Amino acid sequence: MIRENPSAIRCTFTDMKVFDNILVIGKVWPEPSSSAAGTRMMQLLNLFKSKNTKLTFACTANTSQHQVDLKALDIIAATIELNSDSFNDFILDLKPTLVIFDRFMTEEQFGWRVMEHCPNALRVLNTEDMHFLRDARHKALKNGKSIGRMQKVCLPKLSTWSRLEYVSTCTFVSVYKTLKKLCNINSYAPMNVI
Repeated sequence: MIRENPSAIRCTFTDMKVFDNILVIGKVWPEPSSSAAGTRMMQLLNLFKSKNTKLTFACTANTSQHQVDLKALDIIAATIELNSDSFNDFILDLKPTLVIFDRFMTEEQFGWRVMEHCPNALRVLNTEDMHFLRDARHKALKNGKSIGRMQKVCLPKLSTWSRLEYVSTCTFVSVYKTLKKLCNINSYAPMNVI
């Protein structure tokens, strides 16, 4: 079952003009010197800035000495709180046209609030780190089981896909066969994988 959302903005990501106000919600502040994920996030942020968009990076984590100085890059840095109605006011004031969640957990924590208060914003899950699949493969191998027996580990994460219009990943092709073995991928796939 592939979910259709007629009110969502339809375009390709190469046509960034329609995304004049982008919000990225991260679990941690970007630290390209600390991880590959931090490097990838900076690549995405630099791409968005090159298209002259208003760009906000929101995060619940404390600041770190290793984080990038987003303000120096003309990126708005916003601290947000978990389980707080203050996020509702924040998202209503910001009115983003595109919201990117840096991982499953941030979508689970904030996705429903974005849907409720900015229903026309396109929501994208960035999944360069699909650790749940790595963990499922490891547990299957360790216990001598088929990867298909590890559905309990992966299905909660895959259910996130059903709430989104797009999933962005550089690893989707390499994990597709594993996902297909794991469960009926079509029942959890978003409308588009980019």
